[in-house]
Amino acid sequence: MKRSILLLLAVCVIAGCEMNNEAQRQAKRDQDRAALMLADTQRERDNYKGQVDALRASINKANQGQQQAQTALSNSEAALAKAQTDMAALRANQSDAATLRQQLDQAQAQIREMKVQIDALKAELQKASIPAVPTPAADSAPGPVMNK
Repeated sequence: MKRSILLLLAVCVIAGCEMNNEAQRQAKRDQDRAALMLADTQRERDNYKGQVDALRASINKANQGQQQAQTALSNSEAALAKAQTDMAALRANQSDAATLRQQLDQAQAQIREMKVQIDALKAELQKASIPAVPTPAADSAPGPVMNK
């Protein structure tokens, strides 16, 4: 009986060791799987961090582009307002120029009428005037010279 107890005890010890070795192997596999999963997770995290950084850079670039577009829009609106103001001034000047042109045409017509009237008055004056006696000119030859 002592032998059977010893044999039973030896079998239990051997079986326990084998079970212990199997448990250690299983624990080692689980540990390796966990390490691989941790490495994969860290790789994914780094990948996502890179994507987030790229998206942030893209957003910053888009914001800068939007600011530049807003500045260009403001400049264009200012240029448009100036062009509209200039256009209104040109239309006013065009209207003024048309008015001045009409006044010039009227003045020229009046001048032509006055020239016609002046010519008519000169003609009347010539008809009504007495012919003037010609006066001898100072350098004309003197009358007959006598012989001496």
